[in-house]
Amino acid sequence: MTWVPLDSEGKPLLNHGYNPADPAAQCIVDRARGLTWELKTSDGGLRDGARTYIWRQQPESAGAKLPTTDACAAPPCTTGDYISAVNARRVCGRSDWRLPSRLELASLVDYHATTTASRLPDTRQQFYWSADIDASDTNSAWGVGFTFGFDYAYPKGSAGMARLVSGPVYLAPSACATLASVSRFQVEDAETTVRDKRTGLQWAHCSVGQQWKNGHCQGAAAVFSLAQARSYVERLPASAGGWRLPSIEQLQTLMETPCGGSAIDDHAFPDNAAAAYWSDTPLARDPRRQWVVNFIYGENDALPAADHARLRLLRALP
Repeated sequence: MTWVPLDSEGKPLLNHGYNPADPAAQCIVDRARGLTWELKTSDGGLRDGARTYIWRQQPESAGAKLPTTDACAAPPCTTGDYISAVNARRVCGRSDWRLPSRLELASLVDYHATTTASRLPDTRQQFYWSADIDASDTNSAWGVGFTFGFDYAYPKGSAGMARLVSGPVYLAPSACATLASVSRFQVEDAETTVRDKRTGLQWAHCSVGQQWKNGHCQGAAAVFSLAQARSYVERLPASAGGWRLPSIEQLQTLMETPCGGSAIDDHAFPDNAAAAYWSDTPLARDPRRQWVVNFIYGENDALPAADHARLRLLRALP
């Protein structure tokens, strides 16, 4: 099983399918990513799924300074207060609860669902906070709206929902001007392919329309409608290397804090266009629209199929 519910002590409920109405299930483990998520309650208490929070910096070290009183006993409660209160209670036997990174939160989105956009049935169709601050506006923080699955930045003083996570940070954005790409990405195949060692995915070094030369992706990235993009990929010969369009989940793994011209690691992917790139995932509630990642700030979006966007191809897995 990929998802395993846990009881109040953090013990697996292996004989339980996840039922949000089951009071024994207090948390749930995503075994694929090694993350444990809190499950929300409906008892009006601290972890009630209807409660909202304003964004405040979470404690520097979760569990290092536990409160003697519950700062969330009366609204408004901040996300930092909420983290401290949940850690103080050692929910599911843990005291390392934190806000998820934007990509961790996006991993809960079911991009193929036609009703709710979350993989967890106790999620409301509302905005949930992540830990990531908007680099272009430090008064806002990123989150995910679970009506459709869009991620966007929201003013920190606004009310948003929160679901905490525990475990090693999964695919957190790299800081600007670092050498993160040296450890994460490896250039292969005569500099035409970049392997992401964190995900195992192989990406084209340059956007379609560009050519790698003298340490740069030279030329302009070509633009395509969705039909043109699919036709382009279908016409590639087998000898070209088995390239295809990535899913929205795969394309999102390339998002980084904007460091220069584009919200992508510009050491590994130089000269990437600060623009939208197609995925191969339709918007489930409106198949006339297709998911993209806009690499201006790194947010996802759903464009009409007739619109135009760029392509960064993924090598088909064996």
